[in-house]
Amino acid sequence: MDRLFTHRIRQFFATIQVPCPYLPERTEQKLVLELRGHDLAGLHTNLSRAGFRRSHHLAYRPACQACNACVPIRVNTESFHYSRSMRRIWRHQKHLIAKFVPPSADAEHFALFQRYVQTRHGDSDMAQMDRAEFSSMMIDSPVDTWVLELRDPETHALVAACLCDRLGDGVSAVYSYFEPDSKGSIGSHIVLRLIEAMRKVGKPYVYLGFWIDGSQTMAYKRRFPGVEALKDGEWQPMPRQLSDKPAEKPPMAYWLFKTEPGKWSWGDQVKKGAEGEGWNGVRNHQAANNMRAMKVGDRGFFYHSVNERQIVGIVEVIEEYHPDPTDAQGKFGMVRVQAIKPVGKPVSLAQVKQDGRFDDLALVRQPRLSVVPVSEEHWRMLCDMAEVEA
Repeated sequence: MDRLFTHRIRQFFATIQVPCPYLPERTEQKLVLELRGHDLAGLHTNLSRAGFRRSHHLAYRPACQACNACVPIRVNTESFHYSRSMRRIWRHQKHLIAKFVPPSADAEHFALFQRYVQTRHGDSDMAQMDRAEFSSMMIDSPVDTWVLELRDPETHALVAACLCDRLGDGVSAVYSYFEPDSKGSIGSHIVLRLIEAMRKVGKPYVYLGFWIDGSQTMAYKRRFPGVEALKDGEWQPMPRQLSDKPAEKPPMAYWLFKTEPGKWSWGDQVKKGAEGEGWNGVRNHQAANNMRAMKVGDRGFFYHSVNERQIVGIVEVIEEYHPDPTDAQGKFGMVRVQAIKPVGKPVSLAQVKQDGRFDDLALVRQPRLSVVPVSEEHWRMLCDMAEVEA
């Protein structure tokens, strides 16, 4: 009888629902298991095959209600082949020296991490991490964890790094960071290095976490030949096209554009008439990604920031994302919008915050973003408050 209790029963836990960091106006919930006990290597490998990821000493996978947008994916190293684009990505960075080293949270790694997250993900929780939190992410691991470093052969400077776990059937890429101004798709190049490393040791898989349809930051993951997706409990080759059906016109999306009225006001926008105005000067990657998702015909609230902090009008996107001539470095773009109509009654940020229906509104959750999405439900409720036709 005693043998029945020699191993602690493993328990899974569900987290509370929180705002989704990838898809606006959605919530996120996870199924979590603590990584401890015997044969962690085997457990971690089996969990990875079941679509779990690791963070610190926990394994997790999405368990969101009414949403299955997160798809676990991996690259089959035996099926992978170099397409023309993959060869180009390899050539751009093949001079870098790659080496697996023990996890490190030294000043060099932390400085590179900070440059990366503050440039590419400035409004994410990662951008707020201090040195101690970064050290915990890198070192707090109960499994076989290493870092793939890519260094300049002449200066020996750290150019890119990938925290990854060794598994029985390959490697799991936990988190990558690199010089944000590097050219040649260095994020994808890191994956190519992992593929080559696994081929060398005869391991079949490189686990890349989750791919999310509609998330720009995840889009690169499905471009690798040999990529597989976990669907209905089985790993299957991921199709190059998600559906054989003809593409349908996407439904109208809704947004909110913030502006300082002293620099560009609703009156200024109205004067532009049908010509509209380019929404330039955005220098935040998440806000820029929101504009990349916009289509001609999408509508948005025109919001006066600073002291007013209120919705004052409705605009429409008349030209999709294109280069912003005010950006000398050529990194950011803009859309063009035209004024449609003023609201009947301005809606203040204070009113929105006091109304519990808007707790998940990006305007409330991400107050620093200058361009944010608005769900159709919230759009209609805000239009009702503003006494304007939705």
